[in-house]
Amino acid sequence: MAMDYSRIGDWILREDCFDAEHLGKCEAVMSLGNGYLGFRSATEECYLGETRDLLINGTFNKFDPSAVTELPNAADMTAMEIRINQERFTLEQGTVDSYSRELNIKTAELKREMIWTSPKGHKVKLMFCRVVSLNRLHDFVMQVELTPLSGDISVELKSGIDGRVTNTGAQHFTDGDMRFYEGWKYTAVRTAAAVRINPNVCINTMPKRIQTEGHFGDIKENENFRRFNYRSGEKVYKEFMLYAIGRNIMKYHRFLHHEIKKYEGKQEKKTA
Repeated sequence: MAMDYSRIGDWILREDCFDAEHLGKCEAVMSLGNGYLGFRSATEECYLGETRDLLINGTFNKFDPSAVTELPNAADMTAMEIRINQERFTLEQGTVDSYSRELNIKTAELKREMIWTSPKGHKVKLMFCRVVSLNRLHDFVMQVELTPLSGDISVELKSGIDGRVTNTGAQHFTDGDMRFYEGWKYTAVRTAAAVRINPNVCINTMPKRIQTEGHFGDIKENENFRRFNYRSGEKVYKEFMLYAIGRNIMKYHRFLHHEIKKYEGKQEKKTA
């Protein structure tokens, strides 16, 4: 890794080569933030020695009563897995013909460009760009561009929200109860200090009337469905489809005879 300060007069901080052994320097020096949120500039693709931090101003928590109060590391949303012609993109494999990562300190834009040749010889130009909004404090934007240089390619990109982040090993957030109600998904946010439900961070989803986990548990434990009678994938699919159809018919029969009731939303319990 080599930091290039030759364009610092133009407000450009530059890294001119990639080194997986020294990721932390650029992650820290090229951090992005807007006064409300800030995160280390870890690369989109994952590496062993990386550190992904997303910190929110004004949030504090103790992992343990004897620990110090600190900013809890929030869920990471920057990591991506990119596959080009079924090959996972990583700069630790293949050949890097050119590479640069620049932080424009004046515009707060982080841009990374490279020409990468995969181990099987597929040559691609990649560009990654991200910026944190100063006007909309909760927003940041990421852009990815891929340009094939040696023929047509197929691209698979996976991204998501990773809540399994820690502060040097201390995980402040753990999974809580999750419920679907009137098209909204409510998640209990559990920390080492407290549990709270914040409706402002609920995720709007399509109405989900069936929770598959409960059905599988009922089939396995109450109906003693332990194994399939057939072995090929096609036969297993057909067997389970017939079983599911019969189960739905039985469920509808019970509904017609008022053995089960239609779900009409959450009912508040009356207290004496």
